[in-house]
Amino acid sequence: MRRSIIIIVLVIGLIGSVFFFLKGGRNCETFSVNLTSDISRTIILVGIGDTDRSQLASYLLAVDSCEPAVVGIDAVFFDMRTHFEDSLLENAFRKVRNDIIPFKFNRIDSPVLSLERFRNNVLDQGYVNTDIKDGVISHFTPLKELGGKVYESFALKIVKKYDPSFNGNISVNESIPIKFTRTDKQFLLIDAREFWNVEKDSLKGKIVLLGFLGPGMGDKKFTPIRYAQKYLDTVPDTYGVVIIANEITTLLEERRKNK
Repeated sequence: MRRSIIIIVLVIGLIGSVFFFLKGGRNCETFSVNLTSDISRTIILVGIGDTDRSQLASYLLAVDSCEPAVVGIDAVFFDMRTHFEDSLLENAFRKVRNDIIPFKFNRIDSPVLSLERFRNNVLDQGYVNTDIKDGVISHFTPLKELGGKVYESFALKIVKKYDPSFNGNISVNESIPIKFTRTDKQFLLIDAREFWNVEKDSLKGKIVLLGFLGPGMGDKKFTPIRYAQKYLDTVPDTYGVVIIANEITTLLEERRKNK
């Protein structure tokens, strides 16, 4: 009798483990993945590859000529390069009127910023730290209070520039799930090197994000998207700029709910 009970318990445990695995191998209730086949009409991604700052400057000016609503540059400029490169990028930041750059918090929660010459010439900046749960990036905190000061995330800064009336009813230090609705396949992707071939009207009034989109695995992260599609266990699934795009989409959805 005792042996039978043990066997039953083991079978139930095995069934539970299989169900857990099929659900994604994690606590999926903490994840929010509902992938759509629709291409975003709001956010456009521009892949900058491993470009230098002089090339990035030319890309920024080309994007700005298309009159987007806001330009987010998913890159932090901690150190100096050549005088030529840095001067061109500084000049581009000065000319672009609606550009936002990120910064990061280090392990002791101190902000790590781009060089002063750059951040003084952009419209704004916001932090890009995300929250890791169960080994993947699944949440983010749009408002963070540290040392008596409230900071806004990169995604939130972009949304507020895109829609100055934005009201997401978000509490300070509230970690919210990123509603992953799109991989990089559900955004209009533009290779910055082919920008001359882009119709200017396609960017007008849009949120344009410049960031690394390959080639290669650089800046790819582990996200819950890996449980909605098949990926190798050891290989990250989503570029950082695509995560930011999904954060923005999450906030815009909150905007629609509160209107």
